[in-house]
Amino acid sequence: MSHCNDACAFLGDATPETVRNMTSDEMSPLFADHGVDEAWFRELADHYQPGGEPAIYHFRCLHCGINRFGMDYG
Repeated sequence: MSHCNDACAFLGDATPETVRNMTSDEMSPLFADHGVDEAWFRELADHYQPGGEPAIYHFRCLHCGINRFGMDYG
């Protein structure tokens, strides 16, 4: 994951609280990359557990501090 033309710090699996509190700006790249919408993601957030499927990974830009997220289906 990159931002500001550099690699982001990998913070590990996102916590359930972090996933539930993601902003629309933080979620929108996941929608584009995975073909899901906000309603689907909000439903996922209600049941998300770290280490589950899909996995949601938390990254932070080392320059501007923005949170970025990646999602992976085992």
